[in-house]
Amino acid sequence: MIEQLEGVLTRADGSSHYVKLGPLTLEILVPTQPEAAPAIPGQTVTLYTHLQWKEDGPVLFGFESVDERRLFRLLLSVQGVGPRIALSILAHLPPARLIDRLRAEDDAVFTTVPGVGKKTASRILVELGPQAEKLALSMSGLENIVVPAGQPAVIVSEDARHALTALGYASRDAERALATVQEGNPQAPLEELIRLALRELTQSASAGKR
Repeated sequence: MIEQLEGVLTRADGSSHYVKLGPLTLEILVPTQPEAAPAIPGQTVTLYTHLQWKEDGPVLFGFESVDERRLFRLLLSVQGVGPRIALSILAHLPPARLIDRLRAEDDAVFTTVPGVGKKTASRILVELGPQAEKLALSMSGLENIVVPAGQPAVIVSEDARHALTALGYASRDAERALATVQEGNPQAPLEELIRLALRELTQSASAGKR
C-alpha cells in the first residue's frame, strides 16, 4: 500500500495531477476546488494517497492531509458514493466545511455537488452525521487529549478556542460560543467544552439562516 509520496508536479489537468517520482510519472486524482488557483508545474508536492483497484487497473488518489483522505474513505463507505463522487464532494466541500454541514444536518448542500442526488445526500447525512463531532475533535488534534486535573479554566478555554479556529471558525465566533457554554458549564473539561461550543456554533448558524 502506498501511504504517502513526494514528487515534482509536471502537469495538472483538472483533477488529474501528474507527479514525477524518479524515472516514473504518476497520474494522481486530487480534489480540486473550482475557485482554487491553478497548480504550478515544477513545484514539489506531498500527497497522502489512496489506491483504488478497478477492472481496468489501479487508480491513485491524492490528498493534502490525512484528515482529507480519512473523509474520502468514509464517503466511500456510503452506498451510492464511488471514488469519483467522493472526490467531487471534497472538491466542493473541504474537510472543515464538510464536517460543519454534517453537524448542521444539512443534506441540501450535498445536492449542489455534481452527481449527488437527494437520496445519496440523505444517505451521507444518515451514515456519517453521527460521526461528525468525533471527526471535528480528531481534526482539531484534541480527540485523545488528556488535560491535567485542576487545569485553570482560562487555559482550557484558550485551548478550546484554538481548536475551534483550527476547524475554520472565526476567533470572534469561537470566543462568543465558548463564553455562552461556559456560563452553564464553568468546570467543563476541554473535550466537553469543544463539543458544546460546536453545538452552539451550529445552532447559531442555523438560526441566522431563518
